[in-house]
Amino acid sequence: MHDDTPDVPTADELFGDEALEQLRCNQELATTVEKLRAREASIVEQTKAATQDELLRAYAGLVDDILSGAGIGLPATAYVDTAAIFDAVTSLPVIATTAHARRKAREVARIAMLADESILQMPKRAGDFRGLWEQAMRREPRWSADYPSSSFRTGTVVLRGSWPDSVVVHKCMGADEVPAWLDRLISFLSDDRFALELRAACGLGLLGWIHPFNDGNGHTDRLLMIAMLSSGYSKPTLVSLAHELVVNRATTTQQFKQLRERTADTTGFCLGMLGQLRDAQQRALNMLV
Repeated sequence: MHDDTPDVPTADELFGDEALEQLRCNQELATTVEKLRAREASIVEQTKAATQDELLRAYAGLVDDILSGAGIGLPATAYVDTAAIFDAVTSLPVIATTAHARRKAREVARIAMLADESILQMPKRAGDFRGLWEQAMRREPRWSADYPSSSFRTGTVVLRGSWPDSVVVHKCMGADEVPAWLDRLISFLSDDRFALELRAACGLGLLGWIHPFNDGNGHTDRLLMIAMLSSGYSKPTLVSLAHELVVNRATTTQQFKQLRERTADTTGFCLGMLGQLRDAQQRALNMLV
């Protein structure tokens, strides 16, 4: 039988020692990180000058920005705290025409709540990614009690392109490889030879390549990037990044496509993700004015 599965790079090709060393030594990435940190210093100062009510309204504004595109919005009762904003979004009526906007708004509201409560989880061992999944998928609709679930996948997963063709674009690594690669990801995330920003951007890419769950991988890898950055970046930047990653999700999807098609390497992928962080910082600055 002819195998139509495309020849995509392996995790070792993209995230092995050689690729990571190139990442660490890349001057363009180092310069990008310096600029991000300089801009963040300004955001931190503006955050200190803002009141809690102003910050709350800024976070709510990011959520409302998504909902307004679908002709809906947050009720006045949501402007109490970030948990109330999340409750309000998850309580919106289930209507097919607004489902896409509600999903995006849920994710941004969830990140705002997790960041505000300082409970973003950073995995310390492979099994901890299940806890990260549970955070990322909190109050997401589930088809049954166990699927999608935080259990690691046990079968083969293929990713397909857009409808109507839906051709296979990527056959993920075998399920038996997932635990070992999650361990390698843990080691990388804790390796301070790499800048925090590089670990966050590359971590999102590697978790997406590992694809450890049957569903919810996108939610989880986005949360991983944000959780990783939470030790060095302000809450307005983190919530703005959540907004950037869900509203402009096609940008990240395109970067993964370039990895699969070998038109970009890991360094290029990280530059793209840090570009999204830069755009999020600009949004944070704008909402703090």
